[in-house]
Amino acid sequence: MCSSQANASLLNIIRQADNFPNFHTAYPERHPINGKRIEPIGVVPAQLMNEIKGEKGLQMFSIVKKLSEKEKAEKRKIDEKRREKKAASDDIEEASSDLKDVSVDDKEKGKSKGKKKEDYKIVILAIFFSDEVNARGVEGRFEVMARLVEGWRDQKKFGYALKKWTGEKISVYASAYSAIWQKDKELKAAARKPFGNVVLEIERSAAPIFGFTVPNVHLIAHQGEGGDVRIWVQKHVDIDKDGQSREKFNTSVTLSGAVPAGKTPFEAAVTAAHEDAGWTEDFTKAHMKNTGMVSLFQIAKWGGLVPGTYVYDLRLPSEDSIGYQVPKSSDESTTFQSLSISEVFAALNKNEFRPTSAAVMVDFLIRHGHITPENEPNYAKIIRRLHRRTGIAGPGH
Repeated sequence: MCSSQANASLLNIIRQADNFPNFHTAYPERHPINGKRIEPIGVVPAQLMNEIKGEKGLQMFSIVKKLSEKEKAEKRKIDEKRREKKAASDDIEEASSDLKDVSVDDKEKGKSKGKKKEDYKIVILAIFFSDEVNARGVEGRFEVMARLVEGWRDQKKFGYALKKWTGEKISVYASAYSAIWQKDKELKAAARKPFGNVVLEIERSAAPIFGFTVPNVHLIAHQGEGGDVRIWVQKHVDIDKDGQSREKFNTSVTLSGAVPAGKTPFEAAVTAAHEDAGWTEDFTKAHMKNTGMVSLFQIAKWGGLVPGTYVYDLRLPSEDSIGYQVPKSSDESTTFQSLSISEVFAALNKNEFRPTSAAVMVDFLIRHGHITPENEPNYAKIIRRLHRRTGIAGPGH
């Protein structure tokens, strides 16, 4: 990294990709029912509860919790606005009824030492599949989730996610220590094999709604040595509502894609290389290698959670080699370009890379010695953020 680049820390770029607030509790959380430290299969926002409530095959574990003084004050403001709205619409009778609902003591249940209903709230700690559903295994859980998300799609709910419906299923994983794997030794052993702890499958576009660990792959193709290294990136034609081409977030790494159910990350990367870059299976397998993972927790702009990705490098043969093949786009909206290291840094600093691709590119630059503790003041923080512990179950145990 040149001196001008050294002054521009890349930490903020990582923060854009890893923008979910840090947890301040131990990992994994204790299961609310059995007390064991078992990672959940996903994390959902509180507002999703109303969409799931009453869904056949799903159950909820909840507790009654006393409101804090801050929560009481916020609730009073909401109730006051509700009453004002009712009064403004001249619905005096209904407004009066609402006032009684939120202020009277719970006489029927209690006579509970003068406590009011408004002092408490119901907190849902966990959503889980019923025993009947679990007895049917992966297929039973898939049917429950398919019915739920297909209903949302038909009702045009969660439109930003579900309008990208793919018809492609991805695997969702449960902790290998979950009770569903403990029924017999054979099942327990199977869950501890690579990618053996699949608990269900779900439509790919719906997975972020539930905060599931969605297996993805990102591949960076590069060529050359030392100062002559060049990295192949994708440039996307992104048009805004005014018909202008956007420059921000219009660049990504060479290739990326989801890992379909039943496929391994390596197989998914080989498929993406063929479909998006025109590389044959033999060529990709000969030159591609896995280089680890980037683990993030990214909140999509519509609220979904997107954990990290498997990372691959593909080193191209020298340009004068008979086996040299540049990536060829199969889509008119994208083109491939090779950038020098300094051009990559410039694109990162101008926010041209999409957030996850930016994080994967920073990981590449670290692994290849272009970002070091000597030229990046937040080196240690960046390393930690690129390999974040999400607390969500994934492949393995």
